[in-house]
Amino acid sequence: MKMDKYMCPKCGNKKDFYCEVSVVGKIRFNPKTECTEGGAYDIDDKQIDNEFLTVYCGKCGEEVDFHSI
Repeated sequence: MKMDKYMCPKCGNKKDFYCEVSVVGKIRFNPKTECTEGGAYDIDDKQIDNEFLTVYCGKCGEEVDFHSI
């Protein structure tokens, strides 16, 4: 499916889409409470992990397309 052909079946959006990915990063862990603290840091956006990309509508979150990379 070409980018200019994407259209959300739910809301009709034709411009705003996204894919979810995982990246390598760190998050602090408190051994006394066994909880994580704060947000992620030291994120390496060059190590993207996602074998399958699902394209979602950026306005309503509806799944628009799914394909393997």
